[in-house]
Amino acid sequence: MPIHKYVPLKILVALLLLQSCHSQNKGFATITSPYYTVTISEDNIRKVGVEAMLPLLNDTLYMSQSDFSPLPGGYATFVHDLKAIDNKGNTVTLVPIGKGIWKVGAPLPCTIKLTYNVSIEHDTVQWAVSAAFARAYALDHVLFFAGRTIFIAPKGGHTSKIKIHFNLPKGWDVATPYAVSQDDQDTFQVENLDQLWSNGNFTGRIVKEEINVGDLKVIVAGAPSMQKGVDLIKNSLTKIVNSYKSEMGGAPAGKLVIMGSISTLQQGGETFKNSISLMFFRAPDMYDKGQWGYLLAHEVFHLWNGGAIAPADQPKVEWFAEGFTEYMSKLTAYRTGFITEAEFLQQLANCRSDYLRRAGKISLVDAGVEKGVNYGLIYNGGMAAAFALDIEVRKKTNNKKGLIDIMRKMYSKFGKTNLAYKYDDIIAVSSEVAGTDLSGFFSSYVSGLRVMPLDKYLACAGLEADVLNGETVIQPKMNATAQMKELLNGVLGNE
Repeated sequence: MPIHKYVPLKILVALLLLQSCHSQNKGFATITSPYYTVTISEDNIRKVGVEAMLPLLNDTLYMSQSDFSPLPGGYATFVHDLKAIDNKGNTVTLVPIGKGIWKVGAPLPCTIKLTYNVSIEHDTVQWAVSAAFARAYALDHVLFFAGRTIFIAPKGGHTSKIKIHFNLPKGWDVATPYAVSQDDQDTFQVENLDQLWSNGNFTGRIVKEEINVGDLKVIVAGAPSMQKGVDLIKNSLTKIVNSYKSEMGGAPAGKLVIMGSISTLQQGGETFKNSISLMFFRAPDMYDKGQWGYLLAHEVFHLWNGGAIAPADQPKVEWFAEGFTEYMSKLTAYRTGFITEAEFLQQLANCRSDYLRRAGKISLVDAGVEKGVNYGLIYNGGMAAAFALDIEVRKKTNNKKGLIDIMRKMYSKFGKTNLAYKYDDIIAVSSEVAGTDLSGFFSSYVSGLRVMPLDKYLACAGLEADVLNGETVIQPKMNATAQMKELLNGVLGNE
């Protein structure tokens, strides 16, 4: 190949690397991003076949290193028949060094073809760090797996886009948060390795419903025994999602997949990047809505707060991302009829009790540095701050504006513009909505250690906390004034 002397050095190096890799890969095309084919047979759905075309920039392949205790071999414990070949069909050596990490014996850079099987036996192991619904399981003609349990990736390519093709039995469907390809409904585009590993996938003879609000898509999928549950979740969330759109002044583009099964394995759920895995002992209904409704309403609102409204410094605003989402989700659940006023006030009572038990030792801002340790303060302290701020703004604006207006302004200024917000931006937007400086509120109760006088804020809305049968409850005051009742109606949206 003739090279003219005026070609810039960077271009020359790139051409030489391309030429080198091309010469090594005459058998299959050189690629710049991973391509996986996942094959499942109905004869044995617990055996998942994976073929991966992987571009190598260095000599290491690996699986996710998170949440695989107590397995000494990590997720590779369930990987079998791992092989790799080069473009000439020659075997490429893979030397395991433990916990799902391999050293690759191949000239670099180049592309290799990797093949292996994964046995879905993750649900047979008692893991302290996560349950079956967070890893992988097979039952009732369906298969669930988190990406981290299946996909081996090349080191150094964590920002590359990734493609996945599902080769499924006839009559099977797949529910995945990955973006579907325009050319093939069984092929999907993934933004990066984190999205690949940190999401769940659900496939089989599944039942599936969709909620579409503008460019936002929420998919609810379940095993065949979950048909009534899928319908219930869809109907409940449709009202909540549409309410979010109305309250926030629009909906962000995105996709969230909710996957559920009925099993005796375990009950609970796991939240991933853009997906939620649920497991029930019996089909969900409105009698146990507290077990699934609050979680789903919370996670859906994260598409706005935490997704579109994204922070520049996450630890400093965990109280806002989680606590304000708690408040908005429960308030919207009431406004859409999913829960009653008494149920909303009970959630507020639970928040009050937990916040007062934890407050005064560390600020809400500082709590985010160790989210796991300060989980309760972040969620319930943040929700308490949202309620108190709602009352503050309504008092300043003659009940014309409240917390929802703050969230709408945050979405308009940061969510719709893709600008990352900072802690001070929350103060500025809140003050703008209130029409007065609220920095004192934040310096006292959010970045400071003063305990929010929640009972005073409750009294402003004609509410009071009491103990009934050993449990803290919040209920309307007998002597509440018309002004107090009007403010409460403003909070609840009962005008």
